[in-house]
Amino acid sequence: MEDKIQHLQKDFDTILNICNTLITEKNIQQVINTIVDTFASIVHADASSLFLLDENKKHLIFNASRNLSIEKKLGKAFFENSFKSFSLPINDESIVGFVANHKQVLNIEDVYDLKKSRAKYGFNDSFDKKNDYRTKSVLSVPLISRENELIGVVQVINKTDD
Repeated sequence: MEDKIQHLQKDFDTILNICNTLITEKNIQQVINTIVDTFASIVHADASSLFLLDENKKHLIFNASRNLSIEKKLGKAFFENSFKSFSLPINDESIVGFVANHKQVLNIEDVYDLKKSRAKYGFNDSFDKKNDYRTKSVLSVPLISRENELIGVVQVINKTDD
């Protein structure tokens, strides 16, 4: 398990280097979308999302998302056009809030088992219900600057291979 986490950390370090290169791109949303796509691709996940720290450093802003299953079912244009940004407080109630609050990686095998585990953080299943989707595995990783400051959280969902 430790080897797997170290391998993932190496991949995330690679992505962060790519991100630094992409900073030269003039369209920041294009950079963000590229980051989200790259994360999903590297870890072979069905979906990925990026949450960035707000100016006051108290909330995470849901900034970009990619979901291959939903895009296949409804079309990429439909998925992109239905994207709505929202914010989450940085606290221990949500998975990404917990990851941001503690600057700690969470690798969850099945989010629907969280209630049984009595974890502090919970999973909001509203997206699953609305889109007839089943989130299972979730890997959430804090994005931390070289100065050890939180930038945001990336989340990948439903690994597609073993």
